[in-house]
Amino acid sequence: MERLEVSRKRHAFFLAFSHSPVDFIRMVLDSQQRDLEVMRDERGGGYVDLIDKDKYFMQPWVQDAVCKYLHRRIATGYAEGAGYL
Repeated sequence: MERLEVSRKRHAFFLAFSHSPVDFIRMVLDSQQRDLEVMRDERGGGYVDLIDKDKYFMQPWVQDAVCKYLHRRIATGYAEGAGYL
């Protein structure tokens, strides 16, 4: 049952990423930003502003690089066999 849940989560992750990589990365960065704000409140220190860094992922080469990376991972058998994704 646990393997099924992990597989479902993995599928949802990649499906969301495949529909819109830029929006997906922005969503992840927003989530991390909220986590950092919670940590800052708990510790009383500063935090890194990740929201400004999303411009880096909007560069023209990013989509091609992500596709090449994912194809290489799948071609080498890491997608399911080794369980790293």
